[in-house]
Amino acid sequence: MMRAVLFALTSLSLFAPLLPASGVTVSWNPQDPTIGPYPTDALTTPDSTQKNGIRINLPMPDCTAAPSDCQDVQLINQLDGFQTAPRIRVTFSGPIDVNSIHHAIYYVVLGNLTQEEHGVDATGQMLYLTQMIYDPTTNSLYGKPDGNLDQHGRYAIVVTDVIRDMAGDPVEADPAYSACLNPDPLPQTSYCLELSQAVGSVAARLAPANIVGASVFTTMNVTTWMEKAYAQLPNVGRPPTPVQPPSLIQFANIASLVLHDQIAVNPAQFVDVTLPINNPLIQGIGAIGFGSFASPNFLNDQQVIPSTPTGQDVTLPSAINLISFHVFLPSTPEPPAGYPVVIFGHGLGDSQWGGPTAMAPTLAQAGFATIAINAVGHGFGPQSQVIITDTSGKVTTLTAGGRGVDLNGDGQIAPDEGCQAANPAQVALRDCLRQTALDLGELVRTIQGGVSLTGVGHPDLDATKIYYVGQSLGSLYGTIFSALEPAVPASVLNVGGGSVEDIVRWSQSYHYLAAALLGARTPSLLNEGTDFNDNYVFPYQPAFVNEVPGAIAIQNAFELYEWLQSPGDSVNYAPHLSASTLPGVPYKNILFQLARLDTTMPNMATTRLIKAADHPTTWEYRHDIALADGLPVPQDPHSFLALFISFFVASSGYTVDIPSPDAIEIGRAAQQQVAGFFASGGLTAPDPNTFLPTSLPQGLFEIPAHLPEDNGY
Repeated sequence: MMRAVLFALTSLSLFAPLLPASGVTVSWNPQDPTIGPYPTDALTTPDSTQKNGIRINLPMPDCTAAPSDCQDVQLINQLDGFQTAPRIRVTFSGPIDVNSIHHAIYYVVLGNLTQEEHGVDATGQMLYLTQMIYDPTTNSLYGKPDGNLDQHGRYAIVVTDVIRDMAGDPVEADPAYSACLNPDPLPQTSYCLELSQAVGSVAARLAPANIVGASVFTTMNVTTWMEKAYAQLPNVGRPPTPVQPPSLIQFANIASLVLHDQIAVNPAQFVDVTLPINNPLIQGIGAIGFGSFASPNFLNDQQVIPSTPTGQDVTLPSAINLISFHVFLPSTPEPPAGYPVVIFGHGLGDSQWGGPTAMAPTLAQAGFATIAINAVGHGFGPQSQVIITDTSGKVTTLTAGGRGVDLNGDGQIAPDEGCQAANPAQVALRDCLRQTALDLGELVRTIQGGVSLTGVGHPDLDATKIYYVGQSLGSLYGTIFSALEPAVPASVLNVGGGSVEDIVRWSQSYHYLAAALLGARTPSLLNEGTDFNDNYVFPYQPAFVNEVPGAIAIQNAFELYEWLQSPGDSVNYAPHLSASTLPGVPYKNILFQLARLDTTMPNMATTRLIKAADHPTTWEYRHDIALADGLPVPQDPHSFLALFISFFVASSGYTVDIPSPDAIEIGRAAQQQVAGFFASGGLTAPDPNTFLPTSLPQGLFEIPAHLPEDNGY
């Protein structure tokens, strides 16, 4: 069928002289993604192994001149549809007036291929474009949808003659497009028939404007693989001999707790980090428990989950990870069913001993246990240990569950090495986030199976009251986990964001990662020496004309990365938290916490994630107010939930930077809001301002009337 479509599309050029156009036209060539309108299902091929029944089929570039482009397309051509926030391209035969493009191009919802979830779009709905950029060198207009489209959905792009050329005349239809909609003299191909029906369904609503260009496309299945893998978790057997048998150490008996972190291989090298457990900040913890569980390991040696067709079943791999956890138990008496438990998901470069340790005392004082694991690629090398010395001098050595991997072969293990894929590097954090979310699912199964640490004969953690809080990266994989896990009714997502590409392009902390990825391409896409300027535009800003050489190529590369990252990007799971829950997963109560002027997690990336989650309860820490009032707080508020404590390990040693008392009080207020949210079962979020001492200005926290539309820097 597709061959017939492509043959007919090629043949349409024969009829162009019959339909001459005198002005600027909307170029129409569905077989060429550089012309478009793009995306289009003319660039797919039938594939019965895919859930959508199709597979992307972009034309291959010159693999000798542009090997990186070639690898991009090879990876993209394994997918079963276009991404759920596709950047469109509309090309014109001549220059256009950029001021005329507002409300001139729309995404049209045609329906969904399945009824598995409710979806966020209604059939017939017309969606606006945002982030519009015009490239005068190719007379091409680019834009993104204002929000996520549904997965496995059918959509059209319609271009109207509201757009004017430089003489002020309406743009016109390409003769090939007109011929596609005309059943004579050739019968319409299936693609042209779908296109004609889509145009006809909205033409009257757009009158008196005329539709002068269009395409039809299908969005990919984003969550399918994870849903199938998650469904296999109950089939994972427990290891016959746990790597870490359940054990418990009373907190009051601990004289020192040292992390013996493996930072190098061949030979192994270590650095010791002494946690400040005697600091007055750590109060309310009764004991620390240790244990382990088995989780299926879907990653290969490059830290990538190999691509499989979405129509096929997912089977458990033979490899398993033995994952160590630790849990902080409160000092208050244990309830009959065990302590309610909060899973803490740590951030990039952190470990199960960083953010969770800063948060656990507040949760313990509210009666919650705090449990944590290392995310993929974190906690340094597998030989890392926890060395605990009690007040009598007895030393207990336990595995620290390090999951770091020397991926680049330099002999060193960085704090987050193994989280970002090595080959293909384009998938970035996708599979680190997916595998960690699956590991958290197995942690839930472990809690449900009964975690007995005190030796009293019953579980010490209440399997009916499991909650989740994630910070930064922990909010990214935590969004995926929360959308998939039925047993966790409420989650707090602190300083999260999406997409991963938007984070790295705008973040002052992670910009270097984007530069490294662009610089490693052949040919390099760096357009400012060792750095780049992609000249990208925030949503809701006026369309602008790009004048930065090389910027469009960078934007298009980021778009492909976002597409490849989609199955593991938090922004694509956020709609399934409440607005469009996945089969068998109930509605989730979600609290978002963000920080104004966050230079690590850009505010615009957080805004995108919150919008994708259908605007759940959101509180913003106004770091700009704190700075304006002269409070002694760090410049970057990213770690405010962890009391602004910075924790850095290197071969030369370590630093644990404790901030000012004012900064700590701000962080505690945010933590107490989290504890109160979970105490209500996720039904209400207390005002954190009520937890601030009177010495601090009130109003440092607020429910934002409008989510940030810039990063503040």
